[in-house]
Amino acid sequence: MAERETALLVRRTLRAGQQVRYSGTVVVLGDVNPGATVIAGADIVVVGQLRGFAHAGAGGDERATIVAFRLRPAQIRIAHHIARSPEAPEVVPDQPEMAAVVDGALVIRPYRPLLYGRELRGGSAEWGRSSS
Repeated sequence: MAERETALLVRRTLRAGQQVRYSGTVVVLGDVNPGATVIAGADIVVVGQLRGFAHAGAGGDERATIVAFRLRPAQIRIAHHIARSPEAPEVVPDQPEMAAVVDGALVIRPYRPLLYGRELRGGSAEWGRSSS
């Protein structure tokens, strides 16, 4: 199981041909451009645009998530689940998005901050995880 206690902080934009691999969570303060790769044993957080390749939960952890200000990846993976961006450009959302495995499928939804397993804006938590 991937380490969830530690994180690697990358303080730059990743350009084509660059790759980051880490056993825990990876936080990128910048963009992940097309042709760049981020592979993490736990979560991936991009404070910018994710337009390259991202693989969270690379050791098989389906609880991993991928969060980005603008989520437009060439391909994303969580554990063994794979998704690609649509060929036709869609309207780019004006809010951060989150990719997670829900009921055995990789889904992308608007990011909603959680506090103790509940959405801060009220309602039930869609992304809650057990701590075990």
